[in-house]
Amino acid sequence: MFTGLSVAPSGYVSTDEIVELCKAVAHDEGVFYVTHARVATGKHIEMIEEAVEIGHRAEIPVQFSHLVIIDRRVYGHGPEMMEVFERARAEGLDITYDMYPYMAAGAGLDQTIPLWAQAPAPWTITWRGCGTLQPAPALERRSRRASAVCLRSGTPGS
Repeated sequence: MFTGLSVAPSGYVSTDEIVELCKAVAHDEGVFYVTHARVATGKHIEMIEEAVEIGHRAEIPVQFSHLVIIDRRVYGHGPEMMEVFERARAEGLDITYDMYPYMAAGAGLDQTIPLWAQAPAPWTITWRGCGTLQPAPALERRSRRASAVCLRSGTPGS
């Protein structure tokens, strides 16, 4: 089973919902849970802990994709991230991870946009050039602030 929790619509699912889905397939031979974890500023430890929690609660092996630090402000936190994996293994969870061997992510621009900005939201129709949907003013201001955070840190703002 796979989830892509860093993009919509998968990112809206709760941990409890993922656990229940994993429980439904955990008894099948060779099945494991693969997560492209939730990405958010300062959540580099919590995203691993969520995957561990799902594995423990659903009693299913976990593959964590991808173990990276893209927020420059937390460079050097790799050992702390590894401790979460080591602790989970010591507790009996079959958990693995992968890393990509290059500096930049290959995902789409949508991963730099916070999930709240990808959700259905109040929109106003305005005619700008060829006529497009434009966000309501308050949403546009929040989006601009979040985009600025992303450009500075490399992870979606809140």
